[in-house]
Amino acid sequence: MKEGYVTVFMGEQVGTGDVIRQVGLSGWTQFPNVHISVRRSGAVVDPFAPDGDRGCGAEAKNTLWNVPLDTPAGGLISVGFANDVPDYDRVKAGTAAANVLSANAPIILWAFAFGARTGDVVSITINGQDGAFFKTDDVLTREQALFMRAGGLNPPEDG
Repeated sequence: MKEGYVTVFMGEQVGTGDVIRQVGLSGWTQFPNVHISVRRSGAVVDPFAPDGDRGCGAEAKNTLWNVPLDTPAGGLISVGFANDVPDYDRVKAGTAAANVLSANAPIILWAFAFGARTGDVVSITINGQDGAFFKTDDVLTREQALFMRAGGLNPPEDG
């Protein structure tokens, strides 16, 4: 949650549409996220299955959400070009993209993403006037909250 931005406090009642806090990055997580704890008579209740009738992968029929939540399984955070494969810390910090590409250096396309699942495929393609001149498909072997992939090619002899 966004540090320092709380509009309600423990014990207060909230209603539909009330803003309770803003999403942000406090430094305790890898990316902005929301954790909600719902309690009924002191017991924790799953807002997706308040009656406890939901198993893994099953769609809940009776939820506490006024409007169903559309949550992506995964997606891109940022992409960019560079003259070399950037290290993960630069990608995460947002400093990996090259401002200028050199004609005599490799051209690398990198992607920073979230929500990797085993078996997902990350495709990296660089197109030119005559179609794709670089393409790779990387099958992911494990789940990852955050991940990076990169691919590219060396420059032609004439730059």
